[in-house]
Amino acid sequence: MEQTSLDAFESIQEELTTKENKVFEAISELGGEATLYDIKSYLNWEVNCISGRITGLRKKKRIADTGKRGLSPSGRGCIIWSIQN
Repeated sequence: MEQTSLDAFESIQEELTTKENKVFEAISELGGEATLYDIKSYLNWEVNCISGRITGLRKKKRIADTGKRGLSPSGRGCIIWSIQN
């Protein structure tokens, strides 16, 4: 992870729940952009455990929709989330 990403992560760590921190860190480790399914694979969590954390991070303006789309395992489009500085 780049130092700027580490600094950003450390500065918001206290503001986020433990699971939000793990999801935020996963997105950072995955290059700063990831789909819910990328995060699922990285953390080995169920989708329903991640989706609520995505919502929390989005509301706290820590991640945002890139406008790009990835593919879910079923072949449907899914949002690619990115870290917001």
